[in-house]
Amino acid sequence: MEVTRLSEKRRRQQLDEYKKMILDVKPRVDDVPPKLNVRDMLRASKLRDDCNAFERIRRMNNELLRNVNIISRIGGQLDTFRERKMNSARSRIPLILLQNRYIERDNIKFGQFLKTVGTTLDTHVAPHLLRHVRKDSVEFVLPAQILAKYHQIKMPPYSQLRRLLRPVIYFDFYVKGLRPAGRITIQLYTEACPQVVLAFVRACRNGDKNKIFVNRLFPGLWLDCCLLLPQEQKIKPKHIEYDMRALDHNRSGTLAFTLDQQDALHKDALKFTLSVKPLQVLNGKRVAFGVASSGTKVLDSMQVFGMKKSGKLTKSIIISDMGLLV
Repeated sequence: MEVTRLSEKRRRQQLDEYKKMILDVKPRVDDVPPKLNVRDMLRASKLRDDCNAFERIRRMNNELLRNVNIISRIGGQLDTFRERKMNSARSRIPLILLQNRYIERDNIKFGQFLKTVGTTLDTHVAPHLLRHVRKDSVEFVLPAQILAKYHQIKMPPYSQLRRLLRPVIYFDFYVKGLRPAGRITIQLYTEACPQVVLAFVRACRNGDKNKIFVNRLFPGLWLDCCLLLPQEQKIKPKHIEYDMRALDHNRSGTLAFTLDQQDALHKDALKFTLSVKPLQVLNGKRVAFGVASSGTKVLDSMQVFGMKKSGKLTKSIIISDMGLLV
């Protein structure tokens, strides 16, 4: 048989055609990975059945352990002819005591809420039949020892001097998104710090409720607040006149500020605190310039909205209204 020899050109051409054919070959076997159903793999639809099966097995194991314990205690001796004793009913006294404890806790919270609720309903009861609650008022005593340094100033009469040295302001607190907290009436001591008292009197007289903020609340200690001052009424920290002998921190609702942290005064802001209880340890450390004459129960009702360590507010507390009474 005669073998025909191909030329070099024809042989290269056939080799290229063969390589191209190899590249274009498609396998008959499907090499695409199958699609897996996530629901079948995770068995999400059978989780409830698995939980029920697990709970059933757990109950069976508990019952088995209980029976093994009974057998080990009686030594395997069972009297099948003895009547089975009836189990005595459990006492409901612990459950009733627990329910009473929950009811008392709810009543305490409800009582704190009622302390801060007022009414505008006219009951048409004669005024002399109403029960009047006597409130402790702060007695005005002329601070002669402190005013001695102002001997060159001619003092006004006693009636006017009381209004100048003891102005009375009020704050209406509101727990945002929940309820009104109530009103706190505060009597200011001008001789303690005249510039700070004047700033509060101006803010309350103008009703600038948007310029005072409650930043933090430490339960059992105080409220951290901030008063924004206009540029023309800015107080310079180095020029603050104060006297710590005018008022002590021996009553709840004491209004005070510290001289060590008045860096905010450079930013036209005055930081102050409103104490929740008497804090005699602050005497000589903070300047007290006011004390609450009424509304201390409002402070008690708001303590639940502050965190103990950080003082962060769980509910925003705002001042809905403020004003000058005297």
